Formats: sequence, C-alpha cells, structure tokens
Amino acid sequence: MTVRTLTSLAAAACMISAIAARSGEDNQAFEKIERGRYLAVVGDCIGCHTAPGGKPFAGGAALETPFGTLLGPNITPDVATGVGSWSEEDFWRTLHEGVGKNGARLYPAMPYPAYTKVTRQDASAIWAYLRTLEPVRNEVRANQLEFPFNLRSPATSTWDLINFRPGVFQSDPTKSETWNRGAYLVEGLGHCGTCHTPKNITGGDRDREALQGALLQDWYAPDVTPDLRTGIGSWSTEEIVRYLKTGANSFDIASGPMAEVVENSTSHMTEADLFAIATYLKDSAAGNPTAVTALSAEDRRMIAGKAIYEDRCAPCHDSGGAGIATLFPRLANAPLVQATDPTSLIRVVLIGNRAGATAAAQCMGQRGAAGSGRRRCQAAGSAAAQGGGRRVSGTASLAIGFHAVPQPEEEAMTRNPSSVAVIIASVAAPWETSPLRHRTNTLCRSPTGSRFLTSADTKTGRMSPSGQSRTVSR
Repeated sequence: MTVRTLTSLAAAACMISAIAARSGEDNQAFEKIERGRYLAVVGDCIGCHTAPGGKPFAGGAALETPFGTLLGPNITPDVATGVGSWSEEDFWRTLHEGVGKNGARLYPAMPYPAYTKVTRQDASAIWAYLRTLEPVRNEVRANQLEFPFNLRSPATSTWDLINFRPGVFQSDPTKSETWNRGAYLVEGLGHCGTCHTPKNITGGDRDREALQGALLQDWYAPDVTPDLRTGIGSWSTEEIVRYLKTGANSFDIASGPMAEVVENSTSHMTEADLFAIATYLKDSAAGNPTAVTALSAEDRRMIAGKAIYEDRCAPCHDSGGAGIATLFPRLANAPLVQATDPTSLIRVVLIGNRAGATAAAQCMGQRGAAGSGRRRCQAAGSAAAQGGGRRVSGTASLAIGFHAVPQPEEEAMTRNPSSVAVIIASVAAPWETSPLRHRTNTLCRSPTGSRFLTSADTKTGRMSPSGQSRTVSR
C-alpha cells in the first residue's frame, strides 16, 4: 500500500469522523430546540405574547391587572422590536430575576415569581427555540399603566422586596419523582398560582393560601386544592388529567381563561406531565374548611331559585344538577357553584361563555343555560374526533349561557343579575358562606359590555327592578 493511498484513507476517515460529529451536534441542537418548543407550550408563552389575529410571539396581547393594562412584548428574534439583540444570559435574568435586558425590573404581570424556579437547562432550551422563530417587526409599548403605576421605580423594586424570592426549584426528597415533576410544573413553568392563588393588596401571592382561588379579569380562578367542597378533592387523578387534556371531565368543562390555557398549553402536554400535575395537586395542602349550613327548602330564596332553575337550567343540567359529562357541566356539589366567590357563576349565567376546543374532546352544539327553548347557541365551527374507530362530528366549541343579544322574554333576567342570586340559592345549598347570603350588591357586566350595579334582597327573595343602580362602598 503506497503512502498516497494511506494518506487518502486517513483523510477520508477524518472527513467521516467530522461529518459524524457534526451530525451528532445537529441532532443535539434539534433535540434542544424541540424540548424548548415543548417547554414554551407548557409555560403558555403564546397566550401572553400573541395578540388576537397577530403573528405568534410578536406581542400585543392585553394583560388586564387591578392597576391597569400591560401588553405582552414581542419575543421573536427581531433585533429592533423583539429579543434579537438579547443574549441567553439576558433571557435567564428575565426569567430568574425579573430584570430585563436594559436592567429595568419587570412588572410582575410577567410571572417571574414562578419562572424563577425554572432550571437553567430548561431556560436555555426555551431560548434556543425562541431563536428559531420568524423575526417579526412589531413594536409594542408594553407599559399602558396610568400614573403613578406607570413609574417602574421604585414601585417594582419595592414590590420585589415584599413579594419576590428568587431561586430555582428544589425537589423534595421525601416525595416521588412524579410528585416533584408535578410540583416543578405547577409552581414553576406552569405558573398556576399566578391565577389560582389569592393576592395581597400589592398583587403578590398569599403563599399560605396557595391555589385556593383568586379573582382575575372578571373571572374567579377556582380553588384547585384537594378541598372536597370548593376544590377538586372529589376529582380522581384520571379526571384531572382528562380535564387538562380535553377541557372536560365528569365534573366540569373548561371555560373563560382556563379554556385558553387548555387550548394553548395543557392539551398539548404529555400524559406523563399531566399525571405529574394531577399527582401534585391531589397531594397539595387544602384550605381550612368552613362550616356551612344548608338553607331550608322552604326558604323563599330556595323556592324562587328552584322555579327559575327548573324553567331555564334543568333541561340541560338536569333537575338534580347532574348535567351530562363533557357536554353540560355538573352543578350539584360543583366547585364553581360552591365557591366562596360567585363571580364566574354569575358571569356565565348573565353573558354566557365559550368552552375550550381541543382535538381530544368530542364537542357538540349546546343551547344557552338560561335561554328559552327557541334559542340555541350558534355552532362556532366544526370538528371531527376519532373515537373507537368511529368518526364523530360536532362543533369546535361549546357555548354556555346567554347569547350576547338576548331575546325579549329573557332581557329582564339578563339585565338583572339579582335573579341569579335566587338561582344560586337553589343550586348551591348549603350556600350560607357565599357572599350572596346577605343583601348583596354585585358588580356585573351586561351583554353589551357595560358595567352596572344591582341589588338582591336575599331575605325576601325579591329582586330589584332591572336597570336600577345603587352606590356601593368597596
């Protein structure tokens, strides 16, 4: 064998080795990017960083807070208006410390108090994925707050001092690997407490009441602790997984902001991660149960509420409130009905709602919960699901509650939230812990979006004339 031949063979071997090494690097890069894509789904990044009708991750989605509106920024790799000029270290500081590229502290509408628990490895994967997105030139002025809340300093630094403790998630050695994975997802990337944990006067989490329910954007994010009355204590692990995967189970149908979370995030998660979340939630700490006393069936509130319920609700939800699994939500002993805050229940009855649509859910047209027999919800779309080898057709979403424009015979009830109080009285017994148990004043939103105040005298069951406003001290 000549020297030239040996040299050629050596060169070929080196080339093959280099190609193999490059192929290995490419595979590792692809796996990292794909993992980052999945983690961005788990964190529901698209929910806050994509405006309705806008390009993905290009920003502009409005985030309503008690202090005003903020817009989700552009996180595509556009240099001028996105994060194209950022480094991975800049991104890590944003997630872990709540500090932007320019050194300014972020408003906590960006859930960095939860994202601080994300590991460096996961943050790096998300960053690798974001770098592969299409750069979109879209300048977003995120700070839409009014004075004085639009002044970041010293407000944000003071807020962090009171409410923020940075630190990567630390596993509990006494718990299983599945439990710890669930805790990491719920407390960290999934940032469940951002919506489901009650807030203090500054908007920070009341950690001792973690996941026990909170108000946001005119909805009540329910208690997701194992509380048997107001939480998900009666749900099995499998039921929790099914709810997160499909948006529906035997107890409830995802709606409002949670429907968006299911559509954008949890329906795309792996079964293993959903099971981990369910395992953690079932083992989390429930709140201190409050003693309740059932109302008598002879109570005037119960009599009035039962009559309205039987006429407007029972045809779909059943006289006993059992509902139909995955189609009409269960009302009997439902956390939505038994929650200490009736905001979501009132909202759904008054102005309706759309449930989430997922590829895994079999959805059908559904008439309004308080609508007449002549009124049926419009089909929002069409979808097909594969089940048991049989093709099932239906609508892409479920419309629950009132149409935006009521029929004449329904206008009085739609305009007057007071009538909802007596419906709740008949469905939610025992109901004495509800804020509606005394003479209540409720801030509601009409079908046209305007706000008004009404009053229900829960001692007599009488309703205030629709449209009358009363001043409420808050």
